[in-house]
Amino acid sequence: MPRHERRRLAHLAALNIFDTEASEGFDRVCMLAREFFQVPMAMVSFVDADRQWFKAKSGTHLAGSSRSDAFCAHTILNDEILVVPDARRDPRFAGSALVQHAPGIRFYAGAPIMLAPGVGLGAVCIADRVPRMLDGPGRVVLKQLAAVAVSELRLILAGTAYIRQGYRKDCSL
Repeated sequence: MPRHERRRLAHLAALNIFDTEASEGFDRVCMLAREFFQVPMAMVSFVDADRQWFKAKSGTHLAGSSRSDAFCAHTILNDEILVVPDARRDPRFAGSALVQHAPGIRFYAGAPIMLAPGVGLGAVCIADRVPRMLDGPGRVVLKQLAAVAVSELRLILAGTAYIRQGYRKDCSL
């Protein structure tokens, strides 16, 4: 569990993002990640108390997973990118349903999505069905894609604050 689990869950609750419709900005992050890294799967995930939910995804039909099976639950534990070259050989993930069954993940890399330092809400992640590595330039790109996801979240928060102040959503400036 993350050190600031209550604070992390409060941030997620304030976003009111779980189980919402697809979003063009997050979808673009997934499409760019999948194309750049030439992987079969890319996701923008958020980790709740008991589950991982994909706000956006490309290359998978999964809507999410249990938190106990989620690679992203490990990604949110610190500010660094998590790379799992071969999930079948990693004791943290070898027994995961995501490894043992469809989609059969072998490679995973995820960059944490953080609205506040040390408070990971989810991850921009890529996955493959074969083992592989992630080089230095790839790490930079994945981290930048996570920064784009943070920008999308800040837009959501700004829109929520705007509506709470009593302004009409369709008001033009």
